[in-house]
Amino acid sequence: MTWALTLSALLMGLAGSWHCAVMCGATSAAVQRACSRGGRSAPAWWGFQLGRLLGYALAGAAVAASVAVLAQIGQWSPVLRPIWALAHAAALSLGLWLLW
Repeated sequence: MTWALTLSALLMGLAGSWHCAVMCGATSAAVQRACSRGGRSAPAWWGFQLGRLLGYALAGAAVAASVAVLAQIGQWSPVLRPIWALAHAAALSLGLWLLW
């Protein structure tokens, strides 16, 4: 892995942590509060966090696998290369729009 890729992943993780805190913070706090009522706060909370981590990991793996397959298909067929380029342009446009 190159340093540029590692650094960009680190910066994206740091920037995305605010999004995650705002998006999932209230839900996680509500689940933690609900779990602590029955006296089983630690195991239930860790189970909830482990489930979230596993869910995100599986969703990320599915997306990565589908993008990898799409990239291989794009290399096999010259007809699909413009569609692949449009998908990259759309992702870049979405990222710039979200940044704005």
